[in-house]
Amino acid sequence: MIKENIKKWHDHTHGNFPGGLDELLADDVIFYSPVVFTPQKGKDLTKLYLMAAGNTFGGDDTKEADGLKESS
Repeated sequence: MIKENIKKWHDHTHGNFPGGLDELLADDVIFYSPVVFTPQKGKDLTKLYLMAAGNTFGGDDTKEADGLKESS
């Protein structure tokens, strides 16, 4: 299951996952940010954090490792 979700994430980051974050995230998701020291609860707030991170870090600096992509 984890490999399927990682593939969906990478598809999303390349604009190839039609459902986007709404499809990937559970409604009751809890996001633990390395910057904000309290858990962020809910899909809408988590989407904001992930979209901001995507805009900040962007790019595709990844490599294959055992069939999964990892940041280099």
